[in-house]
Amino acid sequence: MITGNRLKYLFMAIAVCFALQASARPLGPDCAVYFETNYPMTEFRLIGQGTAIDKRTNLMWYRCNVGEFWHGGKCRGSADRFTWQQALGIAQEAKAAGYTDWRLPTVKELKGLVEKKCVNPAINPYVFPTVDTEVYWTSEDNFFNRYLAWGVFFFNGSDFGRHDKTAEHPVLLVRDHE
Repeated sequence: MITGNRLKYLFMAIAVCFALQASARPLGPDCAVYFETNYPMTEFRLIGQGTAIDKRTNLMWYRCNVGEFWHGGKCRGSADRFTWQQALGIAQEAKAAGYTDWRLPTVKELKGLVEKKCVNPAINPYVFPTVDTEVYWTSEDNFFNRYLAWGVFFFNGSDFGRHDKTAEHPVLLVRDHE
C-alpha cells in the first residue's frame, strides 16, 4: 500500500518527468544526414575566400573556426580555443579573407546560424564545415554575474548565459556586410 508521503513523492516525480519532457526540444537527424536530402544553400550565399553572406541578416561569416584557414575550398588547420576575454581580443585583431573588421557575434547573431531541424552539429555543415558540437563564444557577458558569458551550444543549438569566462571555447567570426 502507498502511504501519503510516498504518494506525494510519486506525484512529484511524475510531474518532474512531464516537465522535463515538455521542455526538451525533440532532437532531429544529424545535420549531415539532413542536408543530404535537403537543399543546403537557401539562406547563404558563398562568396570567395571562405566567407558566406547570410541573406536574412546581411552579415558576413568566416566559415572556418578561428585558428583554421581557408585554402583549396576547405577549412584547414585546427580550431583554437579561447577564454571569453581572449576571444573578444582575437576577434578584434583578426585578419581573414582580406578583411580586418571581424568581431565576435552577439547571442542573436550566433543563434541565427542554428539549424532547428537537425543536430550534431545544429548548423549547416556545407556552409560551416568544421563547426564542432560544442559551445561557441558570443560577445555578450552575463548581466547578473560578471564571471559568466553567453555561448551557443552547436550540438543542439541551445544558448546559455552561464559559461565561465575562464573556460576555453572555439570562436566564429562575423562582420557587417556592406
